[in-house]
Amino acid sequence: TPRHQQGDIRRMNWKKFFTSPAPTTAWLLDGDSVAAVRRDGDGSLHCAVEAMPQGTCDVGPVGLQAVDRDRLSAVLGAVQGRIDGARRPAVVVPTGWVRTQLFHFTDLPRRQSELDQVVRWRLKKLLPVLPSELRVSAIPHRSVDGQKPLLCMVGVERAIASLEASFSAGGVDPGLISPRLFALANGIDGGRQLVVQQEEGYLSLLLAVDGVPRLVRTKPLAGGVGVEPVVQRELQLAHRFIRSDLGVTGEISVVVSAENTSVQDESTRWWRDQDGFRLAPAADLPPMVDPEIATRLGEARLIPMLRLAQGVDR
Repeated sequence: TPRHQQGDIRRMNWKKFFTSPAPTTAWLLDGDSVAAVRRDGDGSLHCAVEAMPQGTCDVGPVGLQAVDRDRLSAVLGAVQGRIDGARRPAVVVPTGWVRTQLFHFTDLPRRQSELDQVVRWRLKKLLPVLPSELRVSAIPHRSVDGQKPLLCMVGVERAIASLEASFSAGGVDPGLISPRLFALANGIDGGRQLVVQQEEGYLSLLLAVDGVPRLVRTKPLAGGVGVEPVVQRELQLAHRFIRSDLGVTGEISVVVSAENTSVQDESTRWWRDQDGFRLAPAADLPPMVDPEIATRLGEARLIPMLRLAQGVDR
């Protein structure tokens, strides 16, 4: 969600949602760690990671709810000191730290103030937070079957502002803050692609057809072990919805990115067995100057950062 003033809903192109040219530094935050990757002029990639102190970030029903600035600033400063990253990086956060809604309109209001009112009225019915307390980025797309999709990314304003302030305290000014799901989708221009992404507590799916989002879904997952049956049921529902309800035909490329290795293996196996769905080639990870750190992070955390810093080819 690019930075802007509270209460302002921005219209933007999805391609422009990601900075161009690509930033040389990308950060990743989650409940356990803070990491950063920096791309040098010769293409070499440096990585650093620090543990996130427990209680630094509080997540509630609308995503990121509160940030302990002192704790987070200290961790960010330690990573920045090791990575020597750019002042204007991209930042990847858990998909569960924001809420994403895909609205459809027969016609979008032309005036910014009218768009603001319509979107916030819909959000008022969906989220247990006053619309005035939210930061919203609205991304319109071309019409599909007479409906104009509007992708809305929503977060609690005070929490996002605290996150930005924590970076600023360390001399870093994020150029954008992206949920992990959309960082993985960076570079989608055409065709049919489904991104399946699992992180601690959430399963998320994004289907884009010729660059237009047709399905966005985030499903809370219970903590602990045994999430595989829930994930499989959600994949079956998504499959049925894509083919029957949305009527999307033809071959669909599937990207699976899961922190849980069992979920990764089972989801990959399941999609491989579905007619008309093709698993995207495995990510071609470039060599890292710090391979041990990259291994510690794992591909589910590393690839979203590299996608924004153009350091991975899929």
